Amino acid sequence: MNFKSLIFLTFLLIAIVSFIYFFERHTPGTQEKLARAKQVFSFDEQSIVSITLTYQDKSLSFELIKEAGTGLWRFSGQSNLRANDDTIISLLTSLKFLTAKRTLDSSTTDLKALGLDTPVISIQFFDDKFTYSLAIGLTTAIGEQVYAVTSTSKAGVSTERNRNIVILDAMIKENLDLTFGELRTQDVMPKLSFVPDKITIERESISIEIEKNKDNKWFIIKPISRKADDTTVNELLISLKNMKIIDFLNEETVSGEALEQYALASPRLNITLYGGSKSASLNIGDQYNDNKRTYVKNSFEPYVYGIDSKATPIFFSSLFQFSARNLIVPDAEHLKTIHIRKDMRELILAQTDGQWRVTDPVDVRADENVISALLNTLRSCKINEYIVNNELYNKILSSVDTASYTFILNTENHLDTSLNYTLFEDTETNRTYIRDNSTDALMAISIDSNPFLPHSAVDFADPKILNLNRHLIKEFSMTDQSAHISFQQRDGVLFHGENRVADDDSAAIFSALEQVVIHNFIAIKTPETMTEFELDKPSFELHFVLSIKTETGSNNIDLFFGGLNKNFRYGYTTDYPLVFVVEDSVLDTLRQHIRQCIPDTHKLD
Repeated sequence: MNFKSLIFLTFLLIAIVSFIYFFERHTPGTQEKLARAKQVFSFDEQSIVSITLTYQDKSLSFELIKEAGTGLWRFSGQSNLRANDDTIISLLTSLKFLTAKRTLDSSTTDLKALGLDTPVISIQFFDDKFTYSLAIGLTTAIGEQVYAVTSTSKAGVSTERNRNIVILDAMIKENLDLTFGELRTQDVMPKLSFVPDKITIERESISIEIEKNKDNKWFIIKPISRKADDTTVNELLISLKNMKIIDFLNEETVSGEALEQYALASPRLNITLYGGSKSASLNIGDQYNDNKRTYVKNSFEPYVYGIDSKATPIFFSSLFQFSARNLIVPDAEHLKTIHIRKDMRELILAQTDGQWRVTDPVDVRADENVISALLNTLRSCKINEYIVNNELYNKILSSVDTASYTFILNTENHLDTSLNYTLFEDTETNRTYIRDNSTDALMAISIDSNPFLPHSAVDFADPKILNLNRHLIKEFSMTDQSAHISFQQRDGVLFHGENRVADDDSAAIFSALEQVVIHNFIAIKTPETMTEFELDKPSFELHFVLSIKTETGSNNIDLFFGGLNKNFRYGYTTDYPLVFVVEDSVLDTLRQHIRQCIPDTHKLD
């Protein structure tokens, strides 16, 4: 054999092995082939559109049709009752996975001896292509098995095809042995083909209309505008969906005067759900059976049902019960801007790329912890009462003065739907109120005994603007009582002029410098506040040159300190618009360490 022949045979062998591998990989194995061979039917249960069940021993027959469009199953015929979708799904599933224990020879098998000439139960079901049939006969001598005839034929063709006499597990007989009550739906309301975005509740004393806005929040728009309680609304929808029929009271159409006996001609309550152009409604009538049952009728069917009266209280909830108990307060990350008005002054905070800043009346970085605390205070406001009496409403609003807080919260994507609240206290009654300026709803609230309601730039400014990390300081100097001294840091070593500062003294100075932090801000820097806090003629100064840039883009930090208030000294920095305070003891410690490390201490006296 020459070399070329060897190469050719090698490639041929690889090709054959590859073909066998890829072909066999997608070919059913032996066990799968046996399972498929024993499977009685092959169909898609979602495609079945009609089912006929016949019970020879009960002289009963049920024909069920799937309604086009909605997919609901109904009994065929004049009644057109809804069937139980769950029961039908379970029935079709048991047929889909039905397997034969054994197949008998149809040419030699006596159908009468097996009870298949007059089957106990038979079922036919259809899709748009085929008709499937199953007839159940006698139980086998072994027990727990039954004889059956199965067939599959093309739709519209009377001649049976693929007809087989088989032995099946007796469980299929139990699965097919269904009563009218089991086949009939237990749900008062059919499964909706739309998502409700509007609800109306009509009863003798009040009409309530609730709508979902574009943020997916429920709002009451009638009889008065206010935020709805999402929990109560969702509980109502769930109760409506899960409401079960206990008594099937009639099998014939009920209308007109016939409804009077159930108090459904003028129902105690009507609830209607809307979604686009579609709607579904339920009427609730009288109670019966010692008030344990209630008559109801939906808008889809002309039948009256009886339900457990315990399912109805949610529908009779008061306007207050449907109303929100808490304010709508988004999380900070979902907000774009916050406007706060108090004492005739306005503060604006804005978020850009996840960073909050005070933008008016000054531009400084905001402390996000303060923003979160404010939102949590608003979120904790509990609504105790909605003020609906016009006279009381106007009287309470007349007590609003400049001490009130107004909060406007603009969400990131819906600036046109800002949340606008005014919080104030009625001086006559000492009660706290919030007015939703978007809906004009006025609410009496209870609030934390120590509410956190910051409203000025100094409240929100981030105090962490100083970064006196020893490794970032290249140079610094101190001016104290007209005396001036400067230091440089070279390769981690502190020098005063050409003199190296002792390591212990250097460590003490740097440790003291890192303790110089802003305790809090107290005012916007103006000529008046500079004079008030003795900052127009500072008594103590610190100047730094850093290896990084500050928030304002400079490498320098210049700190000036003025008057003293108890343990705190007022200060400011040239490139920041607010006056702050620091602990005076920290500054005093720094001065002492500097005096100790330089020879001419008299220069600082």
